[in-house]
Amino acid sequence: MTGELLLASVVVGLFGGWLAGIVIGKGRHGLLGDLSLGLVGGCIAVWIYQAVGLAAHAGMIGAMVAAVIGAIGVVLAQRKLQHLAA
Repeated sequence: MTGELLLASVVVGLFGGWLAGIVIGKGRHGLLGDLSLGLVGGCIAVWIYQAVGLAAHAGMIGAMVAAVIGAIGVVLAQRKLQHLAA
């Protein structure tokens, strides 16, 4: 992962976590939890995006879309698991 792509996935992952927290609603972890989960989800999604080979075709915009989807996906998964455990 290049430095530029890593920085973009971090920023977009944080944004995706924040956005998912707003759209999904409040959880037990709050803003910092949503940002952390978004960061992890965004970085993992971009890593998978590159491993599959899509980075060469779609470029930075595609990586940003993947980061947002990954961030929202991880926050959604956490919320679903939180409800199952409660």
